[in-house]
Order: sequence, then structure tokens, then C-alpha cells
Amino acid sequence: MMITKSFSVVDEKEYSVFSVKHEFRYTFDEPVLVADLITSLKAYETLTSSYLPAILNNLLEVKIQKIQVAVSEIERGSFLEKLIFNLFFKDEAAFNEFCLKIRKFLGTENQDGNINMSRIIMLAMGTLLGVGAGYLLFQSPQEKQQAVTNNIITVINADDSIRLDGEHLVQVVKEVTGGSKQKTADNVAKVYAPANKNNGNVILGADDTRIEPVAQETVVTLPKEVDLRNTPLTEDYDDIDVQIRATDRDKNTGWYAVIDQIVPSRVRLELPDDIDLNMLANNATIRANVTIEYDLKKNGSRKPKKVILTSFPSN
Repeated sequence: MMITKSFSVVDEKEYSVFSVKHEFRYTFDEPVLVADLITSLKAYETLTSSYLPAILNNLLEVKIQKIQVAVSEIERGSFLEKLIFNLFFKDEAAFNEFCLKIRKFLGTENQDGNINMSRIIMLAMGTLLGVGAGYLLFQSPQEKQQAVTNNIITVINADDSIRLDGEHLVQVVKEVTGGSKQKTADNVAKVYAPANKNNGNVILGADDTRIEPVAQETVVTLPKEVDLRNTPLTEDYDDIDVQIRATDRDKNTGWYAVIDQIVPSRVRLELPDDIDLNMLANNATIRANVTIEYDLKKNGSRKPKKVILTSFPSN
């Protein structure tokens, strides 16, 4: 796998740099205000620099310091921007570790690291746009929010050129952006504003590998803004094993639970008022639909605070 390295000096500090091509396209033909396009692309740059390093570091277990976005080419007669994402590493050792991790992630049969890394970034940015669109639809029915997530998961899982699980990538993006949903939603709204206004869409990738992170019928319904400042940091899980670790048959309080790989240490289990406490207490493990509420730690990671049992699976 051929991975080329360059060096860059920023603020008198030398970095090892890996450059990746990335394409961003609008799918409308009507004239658009230059100011709208500039605002949209600036928001896309903000999403990239703010979140993509953490997403890739989490996903690939690498140590990218930062990412800078440069414009390589803007095609005449179209709304296609050819961008360069420059991934900065603090030294050659971190860069070499990145190369090893990418080889392991892609598999030895994938020889063109630059092309495949471009696909990984395309899918990561597509997921970021999809998750942000879900934040924008916070006040819409749950089914509509879930449809946005399902769309991007389907897009990722349909790409068999790299081993990338759509549900895992969505989870990584939600963890990275969970503490700043407002900022994410605001910038995704700006990215999609020209498409929303002109009945178009945003497409990522080159001709043979394009993806549509958010379906066009959803784009036209995206609100221009949403207030998420007081919303709790939560994640929904359906039909999942919940292990009961403490019970009280007389009241709904005093219950605790753990969930393998999601809530490793016991936390408070919040129950609906009409639940059969005896039935629940008689089972060490139950299948349930739950919402997990998190606290955000200073380092940006999430710590499970409580599990809210919302319902039982219909089947």
C-alpha cells in the first residue's frame, strides 16, 4: 500500500502530513447566491476540523492532531468542489503508527491506501452530516429521526470495498458530537441551506463512489435551526439485554442495571409507572427498549448516568 508523506511547519512546529482527496457536490442547477455557498462550505470546513480528527482517532485508533481543509479545484459550470484534507501528525512515529493501523484496518489485499482512506473519510463525513441532520430533526417524530440514521447505515454497509460497520460508525460520531449537538446541528443546517432552498442535495465522493448522506425528501424538510441547549445527552437502544442488579418490589425507585459493552457498571434504572414490578424482579435479564442518559466528562467522553426503560419489544 503506497502512502506518501509530506512535512508542514505551523507555528514553528513541524508536522508529518497525510493528504486525502475529497469531493463535495451540490445537485441543483439554479443560480445560487455566492454568500450562501461560502457559508455552506465554511460550515463544512468547521465540521471537518472540529470533529473528523476525533472520529478517525476513535474509529482507527490513531493519533491525528488536526485536519486542515484546502480547495484543490472548483469546476466551472457545476457545483463541485474538489478538496484536500491534510491530516497532521505530531511526528514521524505517529505517522508510521497511522500507516500500520490503516494497513491493518483495510487488510493487506487493499493496496491503494490513499483511495481507500478517501472512502473512509467520505463515509465518516457522510455519517457526520447524517447524525447532524438527525439532531436538526429533534422535534420531529422519532421514526423520521431514525430514518435518517438508517439511511446512512445502509449507505455505509453497502460499500464492500472496506470493512466498516455502519452502526459502529454512527455510534462513534454520536459519541464525538454528543457534547456539542447544538454546534453540530447549526453547521449541518448551514451546509444544507443552499440545497434546502433550491430543492437539491449534497453529494460526497467521486463519480464511481458517490454517496447521499441525507435523502433529498428529508433535506427539503430540515429546519433552519433548532434549540438543543437544554436537551439531555441520551442514546436510544431497542430490543437489548438489560441485566437487573438491584430491585425493590414495593416501588419504582431503587432499581439498578447494567448493559454489556454499553453500561459496564451498574447505574440507576428508571421504570415506567405502570410496570409489573414483581414480573421484572423475577428476571435477572430482560429484553427491553431503553434510553441511556449520559454525563459528559471534561475530556469529552461520555459516562452512563442512568438507564430509562421505555417499553418492551412487541415480539
